[in-house]
Amino acid sequence: MQILYVKYVSVHVCVGGASRETGFISSRKVRRISFASTPRRISWCYFAAIDKIQIVTVKMSNHQRLDDEMKWRIVGRLEAGQSQVQICREFNLTPSVVCNLWKQLQDTGSIERKPGQGRPRATTATEDRYLSIIARRNRGATASQLFRDLYAATGTHVSRVTVSKRLHETGLFARRPAVCVPLTSTNRRIRLTWCRKHRDWSMDQWAIVLLTDESRFSLNTILAVRSYGENQGPATYPPMSAKSTIMTEGV
Repeated sequence: MQILYVKYVSVHVCVGGASRETGFISSRKVRRISFASTPRRISWCYFAAIDKIQIVTVKMSNHQRLDDEMKWRIVGRLEAGQSQVQICREFNLTPSVVCNLWKQLQDTGSIERKPGQGRPRATTATEDRYLSIIARRNRGATASQLFRDLYAATGTHVSRVTVSKRLHETGLFARRPAVCVPLTSTNRRIRLTWCRKHRDWSMDQWAIVLLTDESRFSLNTILAVRSYGENQGPATYPPMSAKSTIMTEGV
């Protein structure tokens, strides 16, 4: 409890489903406002014009799953004759949590979490294996392409994020393949000198040059699906699309 010397006083604090506490009674209730609101504490206050304010905070528990130790502590107090209201105040729980736990123990004789609770997975184990197989066959396939392939094969509609999560569960991640020409500083200097020397050549001068070396470069970022620690090889290189590449020729 906290006392602040201002010109308003809290005369009533009440939260639905929580314990109710009353402050000092004043002559007249002026208005009701939301005084404090955080993930763990909420309070509404009536204010009247006198010399000080009394703040009473009612703590509300988060909707978290109770562990087995906490459940058995609650059951032990219930069997000892302690009321549910007292247990709620002691452990900072809502009455429905204690009531449902006691009802479950009386109906089933167990406090274990019921099977099947929670949101079910959007894909089955077979569909997860299918995603892993097609991702390994087509290393350059994006998550959007994979979920379209999954929908065409099984009829299951999932999001791109779900496909990425399923691949991560099997150890597959999108990585940029380390494919490059090993050039030393001397090679770079010689190539730069040659380009600067021939950059002003005319078409007639280039007409007598035979271009024998061809290289294809991608204009977009290339990502390949690869598991952690997998060696890079031809099998892990995705094929280049002709629409997003350019062809260069060299002497």
